[in-house]
Parts: sequence; structure tokens; C-alpha cells
Amino acid sequence: MKHVLPMPLTLQHSFENFHLDFSKPCFACGNPTVVILRVKDPLHVFMCLYFNMRPEDRFTQALVTWYFFRPLDLAHNIPIYRCFDGTARRVCTSCYFYRYKHANIYKAEITGRTIPPVIKSLSHKEIHEWFTRFRDFWQRGDCDSFFIDFR
Repeated sequence: MKHVLPMPLTLQHSFENFHLDFSKPCFACGNPTVVILRVKDPLHVFMCLYFNMRPEDRFTQALVTWYFFRPLDLAHNIPIYRCFDGTARRVCTSCYFYRYKHANIYKAEITGRTIPPVIKSLSHKEIHEWFTRFRDFWQRGDCDSFFIDFR
């Protein structure tokens, strides 16, 4: 069975102050395994998000606030290689660890046992929607009233 990639290898979305790249889709589900956010000062944004450093500009402060209120979990979009018919293919971590086999689904339907839920990686649309909502939040007139105080 030949797998068809549901999206091109690289998708790019440009917003005003940041650029979003999706590349290298999962072989099994087609979700992006590499998500790159390009900003003017990436180290400063990283330090503000993960080490509670005080943001210097309005854009970084809005991004940190939006991430605080609506966290984006890309932990399952990390690429890992798995063998399919003797060939190593790039898959996301959710397809690597939580992939159902058809025999298990068949046995579950016969025996009546429930199948545990699968933790899914985020799709291209879900990630793009998160950043689109962030852009809408950032362009609001009352965005400054929601900022987190880092004293």
C-alpha cells in the first residue's frame, strides 16, 4: 500500500511580525513534524516563554500572554523514524507510540473491550488557527489590558 502525502513538503504563512513554516509531514497521518516560528529576536521570545523573562516589546508581550492563556502543545509533532515495509519513514511521536493496528480494532469490536484514546499530534489547520487567533488578539485595541505583569 502506497501512502500519499496529504500536504506539500513546505507550507509557509507570513504574518506581520512573524513567519510560520510547516515542513516534513508525518508519513502515517500527514501532520507536520517540523513547525518553525521565525521572529525578529528568537532568543528573547524563548527566554520570555520558558524562563519568565520580562518582554521588551509589545509583540513579545502579546505572544507570551496568548501562550499563557492558550498553551500550544507541539510535543507530539516531533519527528521520529519508524520502519514501514523495510523502509525508514518520518512519523510524528503520536503515530510512533499510539498507532492502532487493525487486528486490535477487530478484537475490540468482537470482545467489547474499549480502546484507549489516542493522543494526537496537531494538524496544520489547528496550528495555523492558533497563530491566526493570536494575530487577531494582538491586533485588538484592548490587547494591552490582558498583558501579564512580570514583576
